[in-house]
Amino acid sequence: MNKLKNLYNLQFQFDKIGLLKKEEQEIKRNYSIIENGTKKKYSEWKQLKIKVKNMKAQLTEKELEFRTLDEKRIAYEKNLYSDYAPKTPKELQELQQKIENMKLSNQNIEEITVDLINDVEKEELNLSNLEEQFGRCKEDFKKEKAFFVSRMYQIEKETKEASEKIKYFRSLIPQELLDEFDIAFSRGQKTGVVRVVSGNCSGCRTVLSERLLDSIRKQPNSLHYCENCSRIIVITDD
Repeated sequence: MNKLKNLYNLQFQFDKIGLLKKEEQEIKRNYSIIENGTKKKYSEWKQLKIKVKNMKAQLTEKELEFRTLDEKRIAYEKNLYSDYAPKTPKELQELQQKIENMKLSNQNIEEITVDLINDVEKEELNLSNLEEQFGRCKEDFKKEKAFFVSRMYQIEKETKEASEKIKYFRSLIPQELLDEFDIAFSRGQKTGVVRVVSGNCSGCRTVLSERLLDSIRKQPNSLHYCENCSRIIVITDD
């Protein structure tokens, strides 16, 4: 039974490496999701920050445009009522029209400015919320990265240990038995040895015949194969 137990222990190490590889893939996938999510949130935050900056610059330009136009309007009004005001009705009418046009332009600029102020306040609030979200994303990513580095190191270590155990158990098994294992391993999707579980093959889940189960019990040191998947099959103590 020791030979078959060593075969099972050998298979167990292969199974462990398989599970470690699956875990490694899952960890990498989760890490990638969080990393990409953090990058996306940073991109959104950066774009909104630039947008707010441009809106503030536009607001400053409108305020300057309003003041400049208003100063011209005041100057024209002073000229209208000064001793140097135009004397002819046509000149007076043209000056009054200029003043009126400036008032309309300033009114339009003022409306645009008010809308800009409201938009800037709204986007600044959005920016603040987005900055908080980005901060949380960074913290989550920092924790995930620490776990990723630590667990990947541990997986590498455990994989090396399992590989060493594979070499050890192979050294304990006779070559002819190893050859049988390798054949079963290659056709069994990296599973050469399986257990009997409640009368079923743990590899393909097929119900084993009573004849085969009786043979395994009576000859525990002999090789037996699943009637369906042809893997080496054993009954273990656990």
